Amino acid sequence: MATRMLRYALVAVLLLLLIVPGMGQMRSGKFGVGVAGTASLLQCDIKNPTMSYGGGLSLSYSITEALGIRSTFVFDQMKYQSYYTPGTEITLNVVSANIGLSLDMMPNSTINPFLTAGVGRALFGSKETPSTFDIHFYGGGGFDIFLSEFLSVTVSGEYVMTGSDYYDALKQNSANDSYARIGLQVRYYFFDQDFITKLLEALKNRYKGNS
Repeated sequence: MATRMLRYALVAVLLLLLIVPGMGQMRSGKFGVGVAGTASLLQCDIKNPTMSYGGGLSLSYSITEALGIRSTFVFDQMKYQSYYTPGTEITLNVVSANIGLSLDMMPNSTINPFLTAGVGRALFGSKETPSTFDIHFYGGGGFDIFLSEFLSVTVSGEYVMTGSDYYDALKQNSANDSYARIGLQVRYYFFDQDFITKLLEALKNRYKGNS
């Protein structure tokens, strides 16, 4: 399932690379708000967990053209086979607020590859585990694909390191559980005041030229 989802994400990126014109920028002061879809796979003491899906909100802010802040508020689900009740599939729910820095490698291009790392505060629980708070760290990367100056699609992959070995309700070794997360985000952007001023000035000059 994870391989198939990754294949779908790569195909989507390739299609957008072919059809999207070059007009995107990660301008300083640019602020984006959008929605996110996720697919997550638990890495734990139990073999063969199942990928499941979630979603939430996505925010971004460009500090400079090359450095940004990215934040998500997401509800992830992961599934695994119960160790205590063989043959029973358990759904793990993880609600998290995440914030991190991104290194934007092609900020003036339609396609902007980026690397990201950050920290999150999570609440996780299932039928086998009581709801528990946790802090986790994550790292990954992806591509921002700009459909226009105001709209982008982001494909990302992250590896999340948790602070607990009890996400699967089973503690068999000293290593904490972790999970892999694939994301698809659509964001709308608001611009800094300098851009708005320049845009209004350009419209004013164009109006004068046509009068």
